[in-house]
Amino acid sequence: MPDPLPIACSLDAAPYAERLAAIREIGEMALVRTRHHARGSGADLFFRDDDEISRRLRAVVEAESKCCAFLDLELDRDEGTLRLSISGPAGAAPVVNDLVRSFEPGP
Repeated sequence: MPDPLPIACSLDAAPYAERLAAIREIGEMALVRTRHHARGSGADLFFRDDDEISRRLRAVVEAESKCCAFLDLELDRDEGTLRLSISGPAGAAPVVNDLVRSFEPGP
């Protein structure tokens, strides 16, 4: 059985701040709603279905898959919205929740 991936982000401070700013911008532009999974660490985020938003979300999925390889991110279409599913292994709930909150518009 392979060793589990460490629950850690490989980004340094500056790239991490840039990523969070890009994520927040997507959320402010298009986040419709969030649904947290009943069990484990995960959530589905629903966005307005738009080609630009889809392109930007695909870029986030690709980038996050590289720096946080322990996360499982999937983007698909769901009843007129774009659905981003984020989940991780046991113990990853704090990281998943931080990422989800990063998409949610601030006060």
